[in-house]
Amino acid sequence: MYHLRIYLQRLQQLFMSIKKTIEVFTIEMREDGILHLHAKGDTIIDMQLYNVLISSVGEMTGGKKVPILSTADELTIPDEEVRKYMTRPEANPYCIANALIAPSLSQKLLSNIFISVMRPARPIRLFRNKEEAIAWLKTFL
Repeated sequence: MYHLRIYLQRLQQLFMSIKKTIEVFTIEMREDGILHLHAKGDTIIDMQLYNVLISSVGEMTGGKKVPILSTADELTIPDEEVRKYMTRPEANPYCIANALIAPSLSQKLLSNIFISVMRPARPIRLFRNKEEAIAWLKTFL
């Protein structure tokens, strides 16, 4: 009976979402296999902070590529160096595709410029709501 209980607890842990907070980021591996990254507060994301994030994503995914849903509070944006770096294939080796949800007008403008002008190396789209973003990301599972 004891071994069955331990087995059931481990099985339950496999199907639960895993969530952790690193600096200004909340990183959650959802049950559906999509990784949700959320940047909190009034933050400008520099290279040092971005590298901490990517390292944590690698740990969370076990080094595997996954679809990523990116959200942020209204005043959170990456600096110019990070935006340029994010277009390169090696910028996030754990990302198959990236869906962005931008709550503020400034984030929408920066996201549209990033997607259309800088042309990142992986599939990336801007969405109005979480449901549409998740539906698109599920096509990469």
